[in-house]
Amino acid sequence: MAKKVAVIGAGSSGAEIAYSLYKKFGKDVFIDVYERNAYAGGRTHAIEFAGQSVEVGGTVVHSSNLYVLELMDFAGVKEDLGAEILGQDSGEFWFWDGKQVYLRAKNSTISFAVNLIRKFGPFSSWFFRSHALKSVGDWKWVYKLLDEETFTDSHELVKALRLQEVTSESLAKVHRKKRINPKLTAGFCGAITQNMYLQDENLNAFAGEVGLAGAGLVGGHLFAVEGGNGNLFTKVLDKLAEHGVAKVNYSTAVTKVTPNSVTLSVPNADGNTKVAGYDAVLVAVPFELSGITAETATGEPIDIPLRDYKEVHVTLVVGDLKLAYFGQSADTQKVPPDCIFVKANQGLPYKSIGLVAKTSDGKNVYKLFSDEPLAEQVIDDIFTNVTDKIEWHWQGAYPVLTPTDNWQKVQLTDGLYYVNGFESAAASIETNMVAARNATNLAGEVLG
Repeated sequence: MAKKVAVIGAGSSGAEIAYSLYKKFGKDVFIDVYERNAYAGGRTHAIEFAGQSVEVGGTVVHSSNLYVLELMDFAGVKEDLGAEILGQDSGEFWFWDGKQVYLRAKNSTISFAVNLIRKFGPFSSWFFRSHALKSVGDWKWVYKLLDEETFTDSHELVKALRLQEVTSESLAKVHRKKRINPKLTAGFCGAITQNMYLQDENLNAFAGEVGLAGAGLVGGHLFAVEGGNGNLFTKVLDKLAEHGVAKVNYSTAVTKVTPNSVTLSVPNADGNTKVAGYDAVLVAVPFELSGITAETATGEPIDIPLRDYKEVHVTLVVGDLKLAYFGQSADTQKVPPDCIFVKANQGLPYKSIGLVAKTSDGKNVYKLFSDEPLAEQVIDDIFTNVTDKIEWHWQGAYPVLTPTDNWQKVQLTDGLYYVNGFESAAASIETNMVAARNATNLAGEVLG
Protein backbone atom coordinates (compact mmCIF):
# COMPACT_ATOMS: atom_id res chain seq x y z
CA MET A 1 0.00 0.00 0.00
CA ALA A 2 1.25 3.48 -0.87
CA LYS A 3 2.43 5.68 1.97
CA LYS A 4 0.16 8.67 2.55
CA VAL A 5 1.68 12.11 3.15
CA ALA A 6 0.17 15.55 3.77
CA VAL A 7 2.01 18.67 2.60
CA ILE A 8 0.83 22.08 3.78
CA GLY A 9 1.48 24.77 1.18
CA ALA A 10 1.81 24.73 -2.63
CA GLY A 11 4.64 27.22 -2.93
CA SER A 12 8.25 26.49 -3.81
CA SER A 13 8.78 24.33 -0.71
CA GLY A 14 5.55 22.38 -1.08
CA ALA A 15 6.18 21.65 -4.74
CA GLU A 16 9.76 20.57 -3.97
CA ILE A 17 8.56 18.22 -1.21
CA ALA A 18 5.96 16.61 -3.47
CA TYR A 19 8.47 16.20 -6.29
CA SER A 20 11.18 14.79 -3.98
CA LEU A 21 8.75 12.28 -2.46
CA TYR A 22 7.83 11.11 -5.95
CA LYS A 23 11.50 10.95 -6.93
CA LYS A 24 12.26 8.82 -3.87
CA PHE A 25 9.19 6.57 -3.72
CA GLY A 26 7.56 6.70 -7.16
CA LYS A 27 3.99 5.41 -7.00
CA ASP A 28 4.55 3.97 -3.54
CA VAL A 29 3.52 7.34 -2.10
CA PHE A 30 0.40 9.51 -2.37
CA ILE A 31 0.60 13.17 -1.46
CA ASP A 32 -2.27 15.43 -0.38
CA VAL A 33 -1.20 19.06 -0.85
CA TYR A 34 -3.28 21.66 1.02
CA GLU A 35 -3.15 25.26 -0.19
CA ARG A 36 -5.26 28.06 1.30
CA ASN A 37 -5.03 30.17 -1.87
CA ALA A 38 -6.77 29.35 -5.15
CA TYR A 39 -3.39 29.05 -6.87
CA ALA A 40 0.06 27.53 -6.37
CA GLY A 41 3.22 29.54 -5.87
CA GLY A 42 2.85 30.86 -2.33
CA ARG A 43 4.95 34.01 -2.08
CA THR A 44 5.88 33.78 -5.76
CA HIS A 45 2.92 35.09 -7.69
CA ALA A 46 2.22 36.86 -10.97
CA ILE A 47 -0.83 39.00 -11.75
CA GLU A 48 -2.27 40.27 -15.01
CA PHE A 49 -1.51 43.96 -15.40
CA ALA A 50 -1.47 46.19 -18.49
CA GLY A 51 -1.88 43.13 -20.70
CA GLN A 52 1.19 41.44 -19.19
CA SER A 53 1.82 38.79 -16.56
CA VAL A 54 3.93 40.56 -13.92
CA GLU A 55 5.57 39.03 -10.85
CA VAL A 56 4.62 40.83 -7.63
CA GLY A 57 7.34 39.03 -5.69
CA GLY A 58 10.80 37.92 -6.73
CA THR A 59 11.24 37.86 -10.49
CA VAL A 60 14.56 36.21 -11.29
CA VAL A 61 16.36 32.94 -10.64
CA HIS A 62 20.13 32.40 -10.53
CA SER A 63 21.74 29.78 -12.74
CA SER A 64 23.33 28.11 -9.68
CA ASN A 65 19.88 27.18 -8.30
CA LEU A 66 20.10 23.47 -9.03
CA TYR A 67 16.81 22.44 -7.42
CA VAL A 68 14.89 25.06 -9.41
CA LEU A 69 16.56 23.79 -12.59
CA GLU A 70 15.64 20.22 -11.67
CA LEU A 71 11.97 21.14 -11.26
CA MET A 72 12.03 23.04 -14.55
CA ASP A 73 13.35 19.96 -16.30
CA PHE A 74 10.70 17.74 -14.67
CA ALA A 75 7.84 20.09 -15.55
CA GLY A 76 9.12 20.97 -19.04
CA VAL A 77 9.31 24.67 -18.19
CA LYS A 78 11.98 26.80 -19.88
CA GLU A 79 13.66 30.14 -19.34
CA ASP A 80 11.65 33.16 -20.50
CA LEU A 81 14.04 34.64 -23.04
CA GLY A 82 11.82 37.65 -23.66
CA ALA A 83 11.57 38.84 -20.05
CA GLU A 84 13.02 42.10 -18.73
CA ILE A 85 15.81 40.75 -16.51
CA LEU A 86 17.82 42.57 -13.91
CA GLY A 87 21.40 42.17 -15.05
CA GLN A 88 20.90 42.01 -18.81
CA ASP A 89 23.72 43.60 -20.77
CA SER A 90 21.49 46.14 -22.49
CA GLY A 91 20.69 48.50 -19.63
CA GLU A 92 22.02 50.22 -16.55
CA PHE A 93 21.77 50.23 -12.77
CA TRP A 94 21.47 53.41 -10.71
CA PHE A 95 22.10 53.89 -7.00
CA TRP A 96 20.07 56.78 -5.59
CA ASP A 97 19.97 58.47 -2.18
CA GLY A 98 17.15 60.96 -2.75
CA LYS A 99 19.53 63.72 -3.79
CA GLN A 100 21.80 62.26 -6.42
CA VAL A 101 22.56 59.16 -8.48
CA TYR A 102 25.83 58.45 -6.68
CA LEU A 103 26.73 55.26 -8.56
CA ARG A 104 25.78 53.90 -11.95
CA ALA A 105 26.99 50.97 -14.01
CA LYS A 106 26.12 49.01 -17.10
CA ASN A 107 24.56 45.64 -16.39
CA SER A 108 27.75 43.61 -16.59
CA THR A 109 30.23 42.26 -14.07
CA ILE A 110 33.10 44.21 -15.65
CA SER A 111 31.20 47.51 -15.56
CA PHE A 112 30.25 46.95 -11.94
CA ALA A 113 33.82 46.10 -10.98
CA VAL A 114 35.23 49.20 -12.66
CA ASN A 115 32.67 51.52 -11.09
CA LEU A 116 33.02 49.97 -7.63
CA ILE A 117 36.79 50.45 -7.77
CA ARG A 118 36.37 54.06 -8.85
CA LYS A 119 33.88 54.78 -6.09
CA PHE A 120 35.14 52.71 -3.15
CA GLY A 121 38.73 51.76 -3.98
CA PRO A 122 40.32 48.52 -5.23
CA PHE A 123 40.95 46.78 -1.88
CA SER A 124 37.42 47.06 -0.50
CA SER A 125 35.92 46.12 -3.86
CA TRP A 126 38.11 43.03 -4.11
CA PHE A 127 37.57 41.89 -0.50
CA PHE A 128 33.81 42.42 -0.75
CA ARG A 129 33.49 40.24 -3.83
CA SER A 130 35.93 37.62 -2.52
CA HIS A 131 33.98 37.21 0.71
CA ALA A 132 30.65 36.97 -1.12
CA LEU A 133 32.10 34.32 -3.45
CA LYS A 134 33.41 32.32 -0.47
CA SER A 135 30.01 32.26 1.25
CA VAL A 136 28.27 31.27 -1.98
CA GLY A 137 30.96 28.61 -2.50
CA ASP A 138 30.32 27.20 0.99
CA TRP A 139 26.60 27.18 0.23
CA LYS A 140 27.06 25.15 -2.95
CA TRP A 141 28.20 22.20 -0.82
CA VAL A 142 24.58 21.84 0.27
CA TYR A 143 23.65 19.72 -2.76
CA LYS A 144 26.27 17.07 -2.05
CA LEU A 145 25.60 17.31 1.67
CA LEU A 146 21.88 16.58 1.34
CA ASP A 147 22.63 13.54 -0.81
CA GLU A 148 24.46 12.08 2.20
CA GLU A 149 23.00 13.51 5.42
CA THR A 150 19.80 14.75 7.07
CA PHE A 151 19.42 17.50 9.68
CA THR A 152 16.70 17.62 12.34
CA ASP A 153 17.57 21.23 13.21
CA SER A 154 18.26 24.15 10.85
CA HIS A 155 21.27 25.17 12.95
CA GLU A 156 22.92 21.79 12.32
CA LEU A 157 22.62 22.41 8.58
CA VAL A 158 24.07 25.91 9.00
CA LYS A 159 27.06 24.48 10.91
CA ALA A 160 27.64 21.74 8.35
CA LEU A 161 27.80 24.41 5.65
CA ARG A 162 30.25 26.52 7.71
CA LEU A 163 27.82 29.43 7.73
CA GLN A 164 27.70 30.10 11.49
CA GLU A 165 29.57 33.41 11.29
CA VAL A 166 27.61 34.85 8.38
CA THR A 167 24.23 33.92 9.89
CA SER A 168 25.05 35.08 13.44
CA GLU A 169 26.61 38.43 12.48
CA SER A 170 25.36 41.31 10.36
CA LEU A 171 26.66 42.05 6.90
CA ALA A 172 27.92 45.38 8.22
CA LYS A 173 29.86 43.69 11.05
CA VAL A 174 31.38 41.02 8.81
CA HIS A 175 32.47 43.69 6.35
CA ARG A 176 34.03 45.75 9.15
CA LYS A 177 36.03 42.71 10.26
CA LYS A 178 37.22 42.27 6.67
CA ARG A 179 38.13 46.00 6.56
CA ILE A 180 35.71 46.65 3.73
CA ASN A 181 34.88 50.34 3.24
CA PRO A 182 31.64 51.00 5.20
CA LYS A 183 30.53 53.32 2.40
CA LEU A 184 30.55 50.33 0.05
CA THR A 185 28.63 48.24 2.58
CA ALA A 186 25.91 50.89 3.07
CA GLY A 187 25.86 52.56 -0.33
CA PHE A 188 26.14 49.47 -2.48
CA CYS A 189 25.34 46.29 -0.53
CA GLY A 190 22.68 47.86 1.70
CA ALA A 191 20.89 49.33 -1.31
CA ILE A 192 20.79 45.91 -2.98
CA THR A 193 19.57 44.08 0.14
CA GLN A 194 16.87 46.73 0.52
CA ASN A 195 15.68 45.85 -2.99
CA MET A 196 15.72 42.14 -2.17
CA TYR A 197 14.43 42.14 1.42
CA LEU A 198 13.46 45.73 2.37
CA GLN A 199 16.25 45.42 4.95
CA ASP A 200 19.56 47.28 5.09
CA GLU A 201 23.15 46.12 5.66
CA ASN A 202 22.36 45.21 9.28
CA LEU A 203 20.61 42.00 8.21
CA ASN A 204 22.55 38.76 8.67
CA ALA A 205 25.55 38.51 6.36
CA PHE A 206 24.47 35.30 4.64
CA ALA A 207 21.11 36.78 3.65
CA GLY A 208 22.97 39.82 2.35
CA GLU A 209 25.22 37.67 0.21
CA VAL A 210 22.24 35.70 -1.12
CA GLY A 211 20.77 39.08 -2.07
CA LEU A 212 23.98 40.04 -3.87
CA ALA A 213 23.87 36.74 -5.77
CA GLY A 214 20.27 37.57 -6.69
CA ALA A 215 21.56 40.76 -8.28
CA GLY A 216 23.97 38.73 -10.41
CA LEU A 217 27.14 39.87 -8.63
CA VAL A 218 28.78 36.52 -7.84
CA GLY A 219 29.00 34.98 -11.30
CA GLY A 220 26.53 32.86 -13.21
CA HIS A 221 23.51 34.45 -14.87
CA LEU A 222 19.97 35.47 -13.99
CA PHE A 223 16.83 34.38 -15.79
CA ALA A 224 13.06 34.48 -15.51
CA VAL A 225 10.95 31.33 -15.53
CA GLU A 226 8.58 30.91 -18.46
CA GLY A 227 5.12 31.96 -17.30
CA GLY A 228 6.46 33.15 -13.93
CA ASN A 229 7.83 31.39 -10.88
CA GLY A 230 4.39 30.39 -9.66
CA ASN A 231 3.70 28.75 -13.01
CA LEU A 232 6.64 26.40 -12.43
CA PHE A 233 5.21 25.12 -9.16
CA THR A 234 1.73 24.78 -10.70
CA LYS A 235 3.18 22.71 -13.55
CA VAL A 236 5.13 20.47 -11.15
CA LEU A 237 2.05 19.74 -9.04
CA ASP A 238 -0.13 19.24 -12.12
CA LYS A 239 2.34 16.70 -13.50
CA LEU A 240 2.45 14.82 -10.21
CA ALA A 241 -1.35 14.73 -10.24
CA GLU A 242 -1.25 13.35 -13.80
CA HIS A 243 1.05 10.59 -12.55
CA GLY A 244 -1.57 9.74 -9.93
CA VAL A 245 0.66 10.44 -6.93
CA ALA A 246 -0.69 13.79 -5.74
CA LYS A 247 -3.85 15.81 -5.26
CA VAL A 248 -3.78 19.56 -4.70
CA ASN A 249 -6.59 20.88 -2.50
CA TYR A 250 -6.79 24.57 -3.37
CA SER A 251 -8.69 27.15 -1.28
CA THR A 252 -8.29 24.80 1.68
CA ALA A 253 -6.84 26.32 4.83
CA VAL A 254 -5.32 24.12 7.52
CA THR A 255 -5.65 25.13 11.18
CA LYS A 256 -3.85 22.29 13.00
CA VAL A 257 -1.34 19.56 12.22
CA THR A 258 -0.20 16.39 14.00
CA PRO A 259 2.12 13.63 12.77
CA ASN A 260 -0.83 11.77 11.26
CA SER A 261 -3.60 14.31 10.65
CA VAL A 262 -4.56 17.77 9.47
CA THR A 263 -7.51 19.86 10.60
CA LEU A 264 -9.19 22.08 8.01
CA SER A 265 -10.93 25.41 8.56
CA VAL A 266 -13.97 24.20 6.60
CA PRO A 267 -15.17 20.70 5.66
CA ASN A 268 -13.55 19.17 2.59
CA ALA A 269 -15.41 17.55 -0.29
CA ASP A 270 -16.07 14.51 1.91
CA GLY A 271 -17.54 16.65 4.67
CA ASN A 272 -14.56 16.20 6.98
CA THR A 273 -12.74 18.92 8.88
CA LYS A 274 -10.16 16.45 10.22
CA VAL A 275 -8.29 14.26 7.78
CA ALA A 276 -6.33 11.47 9.47
CA GLY A 277 -4.37 8.41 8.46
CA TYR A 278 -1.20 10.11 7.23
CA ASP A 279 2.18 8.47 7.61
CA ALA A 280 3.90 11.87 7.71
CA VAL A 281 2.92 15.55 7.63
CA LEU A 282 5.21 18.29 6.29
CA VAL A 283 4.48 21.97 6.89
CA ALA A 284 5.81 24.15 4.05
CA VAL A 285 4.36 27.51 5.12
CA PRO A 286 5.54 29.81 7.92
CA PHE A 287 3.67 29.23 11.18
CA GLU A 288 3.89 32.99 11.68
CA LEU A 289 1.71 33.71 8.63
CA SER A 290 -0.60 30.71 8.56
CA GLY A 291 -2.11 30.58 12.04
CA ILE A 292 -1.54 26.82 12.11
CA THR A 293 -0.93 25.10 15.45
CA ALA A 294 0.97 21.83 15.94
CA GLU A 295 0.43 18.93 18.33
CA THR A 296 2.10 15.60 19.03
CA ALA A 297 0.29 12.35 18.22
CA THR A 298 -1.01 12.32 21.81
CA GLY A 299 -2.41 15.86 21.61
CA GLU A 300 0.32 17.78 23.43
CA PRO A 301 0.93 21.29 22.00
CA ILE A 302 4.25 21.85 20.22
CA ASP A 303 5.77 25.23 20.95
CA ILE A 304 6.99 27.02 17.82
CA PRO A 305 9.08 30.18 18.48
CA LEU A 306 7.62 32.86 16.22
CA ARG A 307 9.61 35.45 14.24
CA ASP A 308 8.69 38.85 12.86
CA TYR A 309 7.99 39.01 9.12
CA LYS A 310 8.34 41.98 6.77
CA GLU A 311 5.17 43.51 5.40
CA VAL A 312 5.72 44.54 1.78
CA HIS A 313 3.71 46.75 -0.54
CA VAL A 314 4.16 46.44 -4.31
CA THR A 315 3.11 49.16 -6.74
CA LEU A 316 3.06 48.52 -10.49
CA VAL A 317 3.04 51.56 -12.78
CA VAL A 318 2.83 52.00 -16.53
CA GLY A 319 4.57 55.25 -17.36
CA ASP A 320 7.86 57.05 -17.92
CA LEU A 321 10.42 58.04 -15.32
CA LYS A 322 10.79 61.76 -14.70
CA LEU A 323 14.52 61.90 -15.23
CA ALA A 324 14.69 65.38 -13.70
CA TYR A 325 13.50 63.92 -10.39
CA PHE A 326 16.75 61.93 -10.32
CA GLY A 327 18.84 64.90 -11.43
CA GLN A 328 19.21 63.52 -14.96
CA SER A 329 18.52 65.03 -18.38
CA ALA A 330 16.71 63.42 -21.29
CA ASP A 331 19.40 64.93 -23.52
CA THR A 332 22.10 62.75 -21.96
CA GLN A 333 20.06 59.79 -20.66
CA LYS A 334 18.46 58.23 -23.75
CA VAL A 335 17.56 54.88 -22.14
CA PRO A 336 16.00 54.60 -18.65
CA PRO A 337 17.76 52.37 -16.11
CA ASP A 338 16.69 48.78 -15.58
CA CYS A 339 16.76 49.19 -11.82
CA ILE A 340 17.17 52.01 -9.32
CA PHE A 341 18.61 50.75 -6.04
CA VAL A 342 17.74 53.10 -3.20
CA LYS A 343 20.15 53.73 -0.34
CA ALA A 344 18.58 52.74 2.96
CA ASN A 345 17.67 55.07 5.81
CA GLN A 346 17.30 58.19 3.64
CA GLY A 347 13.64 58.83 4.54
CA LEU A 348 12.40 57.83 1.08
CA PRO A 349 8.98 56.13 0.96
CA TYR A 350 10.02 53.59 -1.71
CA LYS A 351 12.82 51.02 -1.42
CA SER A 352 13.55 50.25 -5.08
CA ILE A 353 12.25 50.94 -8.59
CA GLY A 354 12.63 48.31 -11.30
CA LEU A 355 11.71 47.99 -14.96
CA VAL A 356 9.90 44.63 -15.14
CA ALA A 357 7.98 44.50 -18.43
CA LYS A 358 6.82 46.35 -21.52
CA THR A 359 3.25 46.62 -22.74
CA SER A 360 2.26 45.45 -26.21
CA ASP A 361 2.61 49.05 -27.44
CA GLY A 362 6.08 49.44 -25.94
CA LYS A 363 5.33 51.32 -22.71
CA ASN A 364 7.46 50.62 -19.64
CA VAL A 365 6.06 48.77 -16.62
CA TYR A 366 7.79 49.54 -13.32
CA LYS A 367 7.63 47.78 -9.96
CA LEU A 368 8.22 49.68 -6.69
CA PHE A 369 8.68 48.06 -3.28
CA SER A 370 7.76 49.94 -0.11
CA ASP A 371 6.96 49.43 3.59
CA GLU A 372 3.63 51.23 3.26
CA PRO A 373 1.22 52.11 0.43
CA LEU A 374 2.68 54.86 -1.74
CA ALA A 375 0.82 58.17 -1.85
CA GLU A 376 -0.36 59.45 -5.24
CA GLN A 377 2.00 62.41 -4.87
CA VAL A 378 4.98 60.04 -4.73
CA ILE A 379 3.92 58.43 -8.01
CA ASP A 380 3.37 61.87 -9.56
CA ASP A 381 6.84 62.97 -8.43
CA ILE A 382 8.58 59.98 -10.01
CA PHE A 383 6.55 59.29 -13.16
CA THR A 384 4.97 61.05 -16.08
CA ASN A 385 2.55 59.77 -18.73
CA VAL A 386 1.07 57.29 -16.24
CA THR A 387 -1.67 55.21 -17.88
CA ASP A 388 -2.21 52.46 -15.32
CA LYS A 389 -1.37 51.58 -11.71
CA ILE A 390 -2.14 48.75 -9.33
CA GLU A 391 -1.09 47.80 -5.79
CA TRP A 392 -0.39 44.44 -4.16
CA HIS A 393 0.14 43.73 -0.47
CA TRP A 394 2.23 40.93 1.05
CA GLN A 395 1.32 40.41 4.70
CA GLY A 396 4.72 38.82 5.20
CA ALA A 397 7.14 38.36 2.34
CA TYR A 398 10.12 37.10 4.36
CA PRO A 399 11.36 37.15 7.96
CA VAL A 400 13.14 40.09 9.53
CA LEU A 401 16.57 38.64 8.77
CA THR A 402 18.46 39.72 11.87
CA PRO A 403 21.64 37.86 12.87
CA THR A 404 20.63 34.84 14.92
CA ASP A 405 21.83 31.81 16.85
CA ASN A 406 18.26 30.66 17.52
CA TRP A 407 16.72 28.26 15.03
CA GLN A 408 13.39 26.54 14.64
CA LYS A 409 13.44 22.77 14.44
CA VAL A 410 12.88 20.81 11.24
CA GLN A 411 11.64 17.65 12.95
CA LEU A 412 8.97 18.84 15.37
CA THR A 413 8.24 15.30 16.49
CA ASP A 414 8.37 11.88 14.84
CA GLY A 415 6.40 12.14 11.59
CA LEU A 416 5.90 15.93 11.67
CA TYR A 417 8.33 18.23 9.84
CA TYR A 418 8.71 21.97 9.31
CA VAL A 419 10.50 23.57 6.37
CA ASN A 420 10.43 27.33 6.93
CA GLY A 421 12.66 27.53 9.99
CA PHE A 422 15.62 27.84 7.63
CA GLU A 423 14.22 31.17 6.41
CA SER A 424 15.98 32.75 9.39
CA ALA A 425 19.19 32.34 7.37
CA ALA A 426 17.90 33.66 4.06
CA ALA A 427 14.61 33.74 2.19
CA SER A 428 14.72 32.81 -1.48
CA ILE A 429 13.16 30.22 -3.74
CA GLU A 430 16.28 28.04 -3.74
CA THR A 431 17.06 28.26 -0.02
CA ASN A 432 13.45 27.28 0.74
CA MET A 433 13.73 24.35 -1.66
CA VAL A 434 16.96 23.22 -0.01
CA ALA A 435 15.17 23.24 3.35
CA ALA A 436 12.30 21.32 1.75
CA ARG A 437 14.66 18.67 0.37
CA ASN A 438 16.19 18.17 3.82
CA ALA A 439 12.74 17.83 5.44
CA THR A 440 11.70 15.35 2.75
CA ASN A 441 14.83 13.28 3.36
CA LEU A 442 13.99 13.19 7.08
CA ALA A 443 10.42 12.10 6.34
CA GLY A 444 11.80 9.48 3.97
CA GLU A 445 13.62 7.83 6.87
CA VAL A 446 10.26 7.31 8.62
CA LEU A 447 8.38 6.34 5.46
CA GLY A 448 11.00 3.71 4.64
